[in-house]
Amino acid sequence: MANDNQIAFLCSRLKELREKNGCTMDDMAKKIDVLEGLKPGTGMNKSSISRVEGGKTTEKTLLEMARKYCKAFGMSESQTEQFLRGEKVAVPDTSALLKDSQLIDELNKEYSKVVIPKVVVDELDNIKNKNSGSLGRKAWEVIRGISYGSRLQQGFRRIHL
Repeated sequence: MANDNQIAFLCSRLKELREKNGCTMDDMAKKIDVLEGLKPGTGMNKSSISRVEGGKTTEKTLLEMARKYCKAFGMSESQTEQFLRGEKVAVPDTSALLKDSQLIDELNKEYSKVVIPKVVVDELDNIKNKNSGSLGRKAWEVIRGISYGSRLQQGFRRIHL
């Protein structure tokens, strides 16, 4: 893991997993206590969960806790491994990008990768070249954002053309 972005991403995924399963931090602490054979409330507590989800633990502890979260929610070993890899990929299409030129920035907040297929870039380029109105300007704006992000890596985790 090692990379700060990956650690932050896993922390947010742990919080997301807990919340999607309707657990408060106190509930999660109790689940982990039960998982470890302890009386609920005698081992983990809300602040322990908060430190883990906030990234205020060692990488080793974070990974151990991630496995415990997965086990507490009944995830299989293969589901746990997939969760730990943590890649969430978004592949927007041409129409989605034309509707919202800021979509890539928005997707980067939730996904670890945003992939822009070459066919989408080609379609945007064709629209830009063939339309002088607002659609052409919108396509140009999206292409410019893609080019800027892939060249400078600002605001984009990964862009694949």
